[in-house]
Amino acid sequence: MQEFVKVHLGSGPNLLPGWINVDYNPDFNPQIVADLSQRFPFDDNSVDYIHSEGVLCQFSLADGRHFLSECFRILKPAGVMRLLSPDLLRLLEAYLEDARTGENKLAELWKREVKIPLQLGTSAEVVNIGIRDLHNFVYDNRSLLQVLNSCGFEAEQVAYQQAGPEALAGLDVRSPENATYMYFECTKPQVN
Repeated sequence: MQEFVKVHLGSGPNLLPGWINVDYNPDFNPQIVADLSQRFPFDDNSVDYIHSEGVLCQFSLADGRHFLSECFRILKPAGVMRLLSPDLLRLLEAYLEDARTGENKLAELWKREVKIPLQLGTSAEVVNIGIRDLHNFVYDNRSLLQVLNSCGFEAEQVAYQQAGPEALAGLDVRSPENATYMYFECTKPQVN
């Protein structure tokens, strides 16, 4: 049976069994402690699968492009990355829905899932904190596809828990019910 090299970038406390978990925080006990804004500690074309959830948004647009270029560099040809990132469109649609209805579903989601205290408890506060304080760049699907393609990936937006390769199935922690995320499968093309 073939052993695949599977790397979980930005694992945080969600360590995946059978994966090389990488995080900058040693308190999470990853197998590798690394700053993902720098060159990754992996050889070129050495990784079969990458899973990364909620990391890309931590970087500026330029640093995010570097992060994705590093993912492309370490993947083997035909290697696949599962990438989850906050979706600017879903976030703003949730805010606009609350503004239209007078509800506070986005703030309720924040309180339940993010658990960072809010001063006002409003959806407007969630949007401001989410974009200004927690993230450096929040993509929509079109902008993320553009950056992925410019890094060399063949990428497509997929559904929650929808994974082509079995190795990437069932890994998504953030669901449509607990986050405003989007899901991508990104393949490094075969060399001809």
